[in-house]
Amino acid sequence: MNRGLRAFTLIELLIVVAIIAILAMIAVPNFLEAQVRAKCARVVSDMRTVATAIEAYSVEANEYPRNFESRYWTVSIDLTTPVSYLTTASYIDPFALYKEGDPLVGLPYYSYHRVVPWPFPRTLPRSNWPPEESTDGAFPNGNPGALRKYGEWRLISIGPDRAYLPPGWEQYYSGGQRDVVYRMIETLYDPTNGSISWGNIMRTQISPTGLVPSIRP
Repeated sequence: MNRGLRAFTLIELLIVVAIIAILAMIAVPNFLEAQVRAKCARVVSDMRTVATAIEAYSVEANEYPRNFESRYWTVSIDLTTPVSYLTTASYIDPFALYKEGDPLVGLPYYSYHRVVPWPFPRTLPRSNWPPEESTDGAFPNGNPGALRKYGEWRLISIGPDRAYLPPGWEQYYSGGQRDVVYRMIETLYDPTNGSISWGNIMRTQISPTGLVPSIRP
């Protein structure tokens, strides 16, 4: 007796493909969301570890770690030698986009900024200025109110949008509106605005969440 061969019809195949596509549409965004949340958790954990090392260093040295021109905007190597407060200063920002030869020296690491007050001899060439990033003063290259906003240091991750500053920031900086640029840097990542939305993840000496008080210098 010949038995008839059975196979899927075209309609059945289309239904199966449609179901797989719907499941993929649901699963992929959830997977990406989970990845972003995991990276955010890693950033918070890393910053907690570095902050503990920074404060331990300050107790011993009676000052906070410096920035270095050769490793500007990275976790200070003062934290690894001669006393190992950290096993490495090369803490990688999981959101960083980095290419060999990138002119931004700090990438792909977290940005560490030591805050120092004015004054210091402004007649010195810039290459001989003290190793600092932000200052509490009105000098054009400083960040007025920085000590009151951050304390004596801050750590920054570029966050899920993978941008330290949004497009167009140069026009404000070159136009003398540097307070606008600083506010851009201080914009914190908020997952309620979308898993990949504008904002940096920050921790400062005075705030573990990076919240910056509104201060008029």
